[in-house]
Amino acid sequence: MIFYFGCWSKEHIGHYLYDANGLRPRFNRRDGGVTDHWETIIPWGFNLDGGLTPLPRVFGLAAFHQLHSFAGSREEKWWSALSWWDSSADTRPGSSSTFIMNEKESPSMLLALAREKFPTIFARFDFEVALPRVDG
Repeated sequence: MIFYFGCWSKEHIGHYLYDANGLRPRFNRRDGGVTDHWETIIPWGFNLDGGLTPLPRVFGLAAFHQLHSFAGSREEKWWSALSWWDSSADTRPGSSSTFIMNEKESPSMLLALAREKFPTIFARFDFEVALPRVDG
């Protein structure tokens, strides 16, 4: 599943986590309950809010992150994130867009899936997204 963290539109500024339908996702907890506290489920937590973006602040220059967590279970779970500075909806300093998946994925595939699932987000960009070089 792919998610977007950022501003949904110029009319809805503020950085939040969205699914491909523009809804705030809910996640299953280990105890069988459900939560909308994504920061307790996604391994980067509140770092999604500008903490994964590259330096220097160049619009469209992406940073790629990947990690795995066991999240209290024996099954290893991979997460991938692609993040860049973006003021296309929110012009305040520090605005960014981040796409994350709860799978191990390459930067180019993550970008392709993000473009497919979130076309309205990409339609507002006046820059091209430059992927980082990933060795290995």
